[in-house]
Amino acid sequence: MAVPRDGIYEVVTPRSTLPALAAAVAVTITRPQRDETLENLHRRLGHLNYKRCRGIARQLDIHMRAPRTRSSQQVAADRVCHIDLAGPVEKACDGSTYFLVAVWPSYIRVYGLKTKSEADVRVADFLAFDERQSAVPPTDLQVLRSDGGGEFQTRDFRDLVAAHSLRHQRSVRYRSSQNGVAERAIQTVSEMACAMLLGSKLPHYLWLDALRHAAYILNRIPRPSATITPHERLFAVKPELRRAPVFGQSGVIRVPELVRRKRFRFDGRGEPGAFIGLNETIKGYRVYVPGNTQRIRRRDRNRSHAV
Repeated sequence: MAVPRDGIYEVVTPRSTLPALAAAVAVTITRPQRDETLENLHRRLGHLNYKRCRGIARQLDIHMRAPRTRSSQQVAADRVCHIDLAGPVEKACDGSTYFLVAVWPSYIRVYGLKTKSEADVRVADFLAFDERQSAVPPTDLQVLRSDGGGEFQTRDFRDLVAAHSLRHQRSVRYRSSQNGVAERAIQTVSEMACAMLLGSKLPHYLWLDALRHAAYILNRIPRPSATITPHERLFAVKPELRRAPVFGQSGVIRVPELVRRKRFRFDGRGEPGAFIGLNETIKGYRVYVPGNTQRIRRRDRNRSHAV
């Protein structure tokens, strides 16, 4: 796993009864070689089909500088945020048993939920993030579209919709196709996450990290019918996809001196780990490391190796 020289990073290990940890490691990623194989690109992009991988490979170094205008179809799509909830599934490392997918305008975000009642909190997080970070005018968002689930009909959810001056549009019972954008997003990220977990042979309780990394990849590759990526549509910035290693790629996490002093002197200076995603709140990787450690911030070097 590539790690910068003299880089600053942070290892975060939530205390849990599960035999795992999700660590956030802040690093700066070096770019891969230009002669990267199609097979490796296929694995880095969450086992995306080879036809789309070839098309993306041709676009990696293309920078379109001409100003773009949105079509009437794009303007109409930007008015609707599609949300849906899936689960229950096996408990994740953070205790989540459900996940919520929000799509706007074509950018996918995945949130873990411990209970369905947290849906309004996660939607509020999504709206707050987009209001601050999006290059699309917040006034373009006018509709929240969901199914008729009870989690989207609570008083707190109605208050949230009213506070943002939005209109809540629910699909008809037993007609999930009316909320097809969110349904397809759930299916797409789930299939990609499943392929990455099977390919990496990592534990199934890392499903939430796999889903988030799948969304990270999908947001940074153009849709078959589009010329720009969802990330570029939302933030008006061309994404750098070369940061993403292969999900499950092994590496070594350097043990801080402060921790090593509490151990036997002849213990190793590093711990084996596996890449499970890029962290959006800390500039770096999320790494799976068996065992339990404490939260330590440090500056040092780290060697890496590929699977």
